[in-house]
Amino acid sequence: MLPRIAVDPALNAELADHLGFAKHQQSEASNSRNGTTSKTLQTEDGQFELDTPRDRASSFEPQLVKKGNPPFLAAHKSRAYAACANF
Repeated sequence: MLPRIAVDPALNAELADHLGFAKHQQSEASNSRNGTTSKTLQTEDGQFELDTPRDRASSFEPQLVKKGNPPFLAAHKSRAYAACANF
């Protein structure tokens, strides 16, 4: 199973890319981070809890773990590890 430690940074990197600025960086943008939402992720190996970041405008749609909780399959594992390597 893909460890949560690999998925959390990848989701945060996705949000930073969506917003156009990194966490703790000053910005004049009207949209910003707005905490996280707890989500139970179903994988091939079972379930685990994940904190999905969100933005104030609710326009962030994570690509790694899509809304609606489709099963998190092996194909996503390599994308998550690649995203973490670039983080």
